[in-house]
Amino acid sequence: MVAATVHPQPSAYADQRSGAVYVGASIADAAGIAADNCVRISTRRGRTVVGRVAGLLAAEQGDAIQFDRFARQSLKAFPHEQVTVERADLAPARQVILVPAIEVPVGNMQQLISQVKSVLAEQQAPVREGMLLYVKLPDGLAGITYDVHGVSGGEGYVDAQTAV
Repeated sequence: MVAATVHPQPSAYADQRSGAVYVGASIADAAGIAADNCVRISTRRGRTVVGRVAGLLAAEQGDAIQFDRFARQSLKAFPHEQVTVERADLAPARQVILVPAIEVPVGNMQQLISQVKSVLAEQQAPVREGMLLYVKLPDGLAGITYDVHGVSGGEGYVDAQTAV
């Protein structure tokens, strides 16, 4: 585990893949992580999320780690707070239970579930119980926020075999 400092600005989330994380080069070297690796980020208060490294921050960012506002909210992390980062070798999740932050009409539920699963599986989105996910459907103008209510095994990533 490596200590990192939460970047003062959250990363963009609307056009990014779910769970995108950006780390400083010193963090990547110390933790042995590279682009597309999954990472586990934890606070001193015991809150944890998982994400996928989307890229490195500029060298002057030092030991910073940057993630979207939904991961920040799940962690209840403040700017410049110290967190721990470690590489996570996640397995495909057999089942993921998502709770939308909005009311979804029952008649549209099956179609929405299919579309959400397709997007998350394409991204191989890392998930952990208690996380918040922002999912933007391909034809949508905006996305929907979901609470990850349950994940078989506690954490993993969504693939084509995952039941959503």
